[in-house]
Amino acid sequence: MLKWRSPELTRIAESACGGSDGARMQAIAGVKRLSSAAQDSLLQEAGIRSSMAAPGTALAIKADLRLPWAQLGKFRQWLKDLGVKLESEHTIRECIATKIPSYTAMQLPMDKKNGEVSMAAAVFFPDFAAVVIHFMDMFVDTDRLTWHSGVIPEADIWIKLGGDHGGGNFKFSFQIANTDSPNATQNTIPVCSSKKRTHQPIWRLRWASTEASYSSQNREANL
Repeated sequence: MLKWRSPELTRIAESACGGSDGARMQAIAGVKRLSSAAQDSLLQEAGIRSSMAAPGTALAIKADLRLPWAQLGKFRQWLKDLGVKLESEHTIRECIATKIPSYTAMQLPMDKKNGEVSMAAAVFFPDFAAVVIHFMDMFVDTDRLTWHSGVIPEADIWIKLGGDHGGGNFKFSFQIANTDSPNATQNTIPVCSSKKRTHQPIWRLRWASTEASYSSQNREANL
């Protein structure tokens, strides 16, 4: 039935649109009216390889290249011009919300070098231990943990805390020493950022004294 109907529909379309060129333009317009998801589904059903990147690709690009949202948008447009589609920013943000612990933004007291205390806007993870355990799970799942041939006791997970001043911002981060390259950029995990170039948050010592236990795949460790 389809084999018989297709030529007949083509003839009707060409007659209605004033020829084959008009019929082709009408068909293109019909496909463009579909949503991106519907277009990709149509290509797959037609046996044509989809140009949509695999789910999670955009988030991986953003994380690995450390791209701001604006730069990721330009990168997405560049790929689109080459015929490759990435997920929308809305989809990426929804994915991020399911993959990282909740964070908050508020005014926090900051301790300057001269001893003065001032309030500054900051974005941070209020539950530091939950963030550490979240990334521990990721490292376990990807088999990235090491005890450096006994340098780190088998029952321990060593966490390095640090702050960085630059560009008018203060950034507080941690590194898990039980990795092959703990000082590498991809293993440095920011947990707080403030717009003021300050000495340190007053609550830094409270975070640094956080103690927690970690258990995964029958291995228990002290943080």
